[in-house]
Amino acid sequence: IKKSTSPGVDRNTISFELESAGEALVSVTNSSGVVVSCIQIPHAMKGINRISWDSSNAPADRYVVSVEHHGSTNGKSVLLK
Repeated sequence: IKKSTSPGVDRNTISFELESAGEALVSVTNSSGVVVSCIQIPHAMKGINRISWDSSNAPADRYVVSVEHHGSTNGKSVLLK
């Protein structure tokens, strides 16, 4: 994960940038610490990746979106309205 690039999030998509290809795990955690979504990407590409995220059941709240790749984790706190 590029250290300067945090995941980008909206109600339909999560995007993130990787420095190398490989397996990635994207998780979304709500403000209570509950993981509400976990998406495994077995063959993520080097560069920008975009994945669909169905947040229709996610209420307005603050979430932390984390991307784990090759033992490193990068995350971002986002407010979904």
